[in-house]
Amino acid sequence: MQFEEWKKQREKVGTKKTSTQNREGASAKFSAVPSESGAKVAEKLESTKRNYENAPNKPRGFITDVAQALDLEQHEASKYGTFKTEDGKEFTLRISNHNASVANFDESGESEGVSIVISKYGNRGIRNNGTAHVSEFFYPKSAIERAEGKPLAVFRSATHIGSHVILTELKHKGKNFVTALEVNRQVGKIRVNRIRSLHYRNSLNIINWINEDLADYIKPSFAEEWFEPMKNELRSKPQYNSAEVRTQLVSAANKIKSFENPKQNGGNLRFRDNGSNAAAHPDEADIHST
Repeated sequence: MQFEEWKKQREKVGTKKTSTQNREGASAKFSAVPSESGAKVAEKLESTKRNYENAPNKPRGFITDVAQALDLEQHEASKYGTFKTEDGKEFTLRISNHNASVANFDESGESEGVSIVISKYGNRGIRNNGTAHVSEFFYPKSAIERAEGKPLAVFRSATHIGSHVILTELKHKGKNFVTALEVNRQVGKIRVNRIRSLHYRNSLNIINWINEDLADYIKPSFAEEWFEPMKNELRSKPQYNSAEVRTQLVSAANKIKSFENPKQNGGNLRFRDNGSNAAAHPDEADIHST
């Protein structure tokens, strides 16, 4: 699971990668490379993911491994790379063990950036000492090391064949991240699992997915880890203290209690319903990338 969280570095696996930004000691920026290179990055990501699935709980060199898989380049103590999304937007990705300085992005002529920080020290926050638009996500190293290999829940998508919406354990301001995953997609000559987007969602959205019977997998400890704390939080807020919300919570609790996860031998696998109620299903287009 810990490597899956870092696929969000790219808005899509098909994202085209440009060279490293204009930093001292790095090559100059150039036009986006052919899409085959995106497939190569995807293949490296899958290879690294498999390695981490079989790794100990506390692997070393995680930042370096992710940076190599994404073809990021070293600049001082951080790893950088510039990516171009399919809609032409260009942004700089930074992975490091310390908080970013916006001024460093300005000095390199980078107006848009995403900073990922994994550190055993406290979060001091990004230094907003410049004009670039930089979003930073901080993860305590201990939390990443403890991350389990299974998501909290997996839901089907009706709007994209073969896609799922995954509820992860990582949070932003108390809300769990969800990622839209397109499974076994053909990219060039290989098949990859493509991350379409990643964002956090309102708890009631997830409750609705449960009540619409969209779950393909629910972690056995889901009720105590996520549902009960979320239910208590909602009940403490006046705007959610209504008969309608209480009915939704009771229904979801019953569905979670009676839910049976798919058997590995395929004996209880759920198949996609392409019926007319597609609007009720979670939609990747509704999950904004960060």
